[in-house]
Amino acid sequence: MSFAADVKAELCRAKLGKKCCTQAEACGVLLYCNRFSLREVKIVTESPAFAQRLPGLFHRAFGLSFDEKGDPDAPGKRIFRITGKSGESEFVRFSGQVLRAQPARVVGGVELGSHEPVFDIVVSAEKKSTFSRLSQNETAKECYQLGFFAPANADAALAALEMMDFEGIEKVRQRVRQNGTLVVLIGLRTATEEQMTLYYQNLFRILCGLVETALVRAFEYENAVQESWYLPGTCLLRPAVFAQKLESACTLQEDKMAHHLLLRVTGEFKNQAELNARVERSIRSTDVAGVGSDNAIYLLMNQAEEANLPLLTKRMGEKGLHVTSVPLDEQLRLVSAAKQEV
Repeated sequence: MSFAADVKAELCRAKLGKKCCTQAEACGVLLYCNRFSLREVKIVTESPAFAQRLPGLFHRAFGLSFDEKGDPDAPGKRIFRITGKSGESEFVRFSGQVLRAQPARVVGGVELGSHEPVFDIVVSAEKKSTFSRLSQNETAKECYQLGFFAPANADAALAALEMMDFEGIEKVRQRVRQNGTLVVLIGLRTATEEQMTLYYQNLFRILCGLVETALVRAFEYENAVQESWYLPGTCLLRPAVFAQKLESACTLQEDKMAHHLLLRVTGEFKNQAELNARVERSIRSTDVAGVGSDNAIYLLMNQAEEANLPLLTKRMGEKGLHVTSVPLDEQLRLVSAAKQEV
């Protein structure tokens, strides 16, 4: 089998998701299929895994079945067709209702935002003109000459970029933000006299470069997906993400490497803005707030012990939050319940 065939087979192992997800996947198939017209939809594939996935995908996404599926036992490519009755054109009414915001769950009497589709596919030309490439190169040169990538000019460069518009500007903004932030500091704790040579200096530089590259990529990935971690318009992590944070904290505590307290928030709030404001001003930058698998709101207080509980309870009360401590065994049950939901 070819590499492409292996990749297709691996992608087709994933289970069919929600209706909105299957519709997005099916639309991607239609964009690159053999024929997509008012009279006929024709999909040709030689991947057995994809051929097995297609009927269920289109049935889940659109409630459609194929009029022709090809012979699964025959060698070579299989052809899937949707031709309609007698092959005539048929016009159906299609609504964008599924693309509108859908209400999310209610926690503490407050509706936590809504679910909206995010279009994260960027369509660009496969081959750009020479003029387009030269224009992009000149823009990059001008940004460099103006000192946009100098760490000391990060704030001024970001302000200037807010007033500019060109292809790839988001990547430039991200790079400027990183240049103005210390990501990691690497140093030697001890070194023998024999290691104070040019060989070891070069080796240390190489290791530093590898560590820096890996960490920068990790931060880039985290920044890219961080928005999807939180409920819209809040500082509350989604249940699945919060369960991962809680599981890591429980593992560190069981290994006696760190301590934490999990506090359950109780009470009623007027609206989402009030709930979010109270939580934001009650936790530190190292703490985590999120929604558990039981739809309750929790605060994960890192590096806190039972001895700190009275002080934390008092401080939360002053901020307008009533909290109760959650024992470790119940924390583990929350993590287990979240895994089962996924």
